[in-house]
Amino acid sequence: MLLFVVSYGILTALVFEQGQTIEAQRGLIREMLKDSTQLAALKDKLARDDGKQIHKKTDLGAPAAGAKGSDRSAKRRGNRRTP
Repeated sequence: MLLFVVSYGILTALVFEQGQTIEAQRGLIREMLKDSTQLAALKDKLARDDGKQIHKKTDLGAPAAGAKGSDRSAKRRGNRRTP
């Protein structure tokens, strides 16, 4: 009988500890979700800001990024041909 009471007490302590662990994990998951949401919002804002800056640069007459890349590759090809 004493062994049953002791084992039941240990089982009760285990269930209590598991409950605390689950609650702690639930809190951590909520924090991670909040951080993830904030990060996604920040990335979205940065992407919109970058899009606006690129749009402003092209409106001002500056060459687009693709045009710069073409000029550079043409210069490299030209340098290779001359010894």
